[in-house]
Amino acid sequence: MKFKELAIAQLIVDRLTNLGKINKIPHAILFSGHEGSGNLATAIAFSQYILCDNPTENDSCGECPNCKKVSEYIHPDIFFSFPFISAKDQELSTAFIEEWRNMLKSTPYPSLQDWQQSIESNNKQLNIYASEIRDIAKRLSLKSYSGKKKILILWLPEFMGKEGNMLLKLIEEPPDHTLFFLVTESEKDILTTILSRAQRIYIPKPDVESIAQYLLSIDDELTKEKAGSIALAAKGNVNEALAIHYEQEEPFFELFRTWLLACYTGKGSTMMEQVEKINKGSRDNVVNFLSYGLELMRDVFIFTHNSLDQNLPEKEKEFLTNFAKTMEGRSFEDMYKLFNETIFGIIRNGNINILLTSLSMDINKIFKGKRIIKAEYGMQ
Repeated sequence: MKFKELAIAQLIVDRLTNLGKINKIPHAILFSGHEGSGNLATAIAFSQYILCDNPTENDSCGECPNCKKVSEYIHPDIFFSFPFISAKDQELSTAFIEEWRNMLKSTPYPSLQDWQQSIESNNKQLNIYASEIRDIAKRLSLKSYSGKKKILILWLPEFMGKEGNMLLKLIEEPPDHTLFFLVTESEKDILTTILSRAQRIYIPKPDVESIAQYLLSIDDELTKEKAGSIALAAKGNVNEALAIHYEQEEPFFELFRTWLLACYTGKGSTMMEQVEKINKGSRDNVVNFLSYGLELMRDVFIFTHNSLDQNLPEKEKEFLTNFAKTMEGRSFEDMYKLFNETIFGIIRNGNINILLTSLSMDINKIFKGKRIIKAEYGMQ
């Protein structure tokens, strides 16, 4: 996995590669970021850069034997650890290593839910057990296969309880030529003693342009307009962008614009036709559609107060200009509440057709300059 293949900020790449160039890599690094930010992918890409036989100025070569082993998640000097369920009275993550590799090959931006589905946990509690920490110490005591560094990539250390104290001792007295990469989505749930001994590198959410470019790089048939629409809906979560991409049949933008026009005209049959189109996919896809609409409206609100600096496709920019004019003197607050409560109702397994129809009618009222009373659309 090369840095250039990921949707991460260049300043992060520069910071990491500079550490390698000056040979000042901290023995413990905390890669902190929200779900879908790419913090795990960044840790893996950095590991590949460290173990690469022919690194370039800002990336691994991707062609040497070490790079190929890392990209297949089978390099003997990289040890993965992650939360799991007890299997056959064994409490070692190695029991799930094949599921782990298959998940990463499917997406380098996995969510906890992806992992739970991969191991069919059936909502059982995931943990990082004391036996796992002891096994990590044993594996890291072995001689490096490549003659370079040995690297532990520990995903979601927040799933450690008191076992974290065992890891703390290992970090304080690490085996020679050993690096600890901790990948977290919740710093507050990690022992403060561990946090104080790791250098924190925050991985920010990728912007719309970065996610769109990533989607275009993995799908030659994807249009720029569709990639931009998906990226906007994903809200900085690349894993979410991938999920939307693989399910979505048409760009959200065209569907959203057509539906909003139907709401503006207020013709019942046209609104119902659009509601049926929105509801063609899964429940999650409808939520993604409405989330995309929320992001567009946020941009419209920003546009009405300041110039918008977000890199959006041209059609979206044109839409923002026109929509901003339409919303002059009308309530953004009511529009936001309507969308959020409709999303809430759908997530709670409400009837999608009824919720979308009610939303469409209330949006029509807003376009007519009417205020929407909260009691009219749910949440008392």
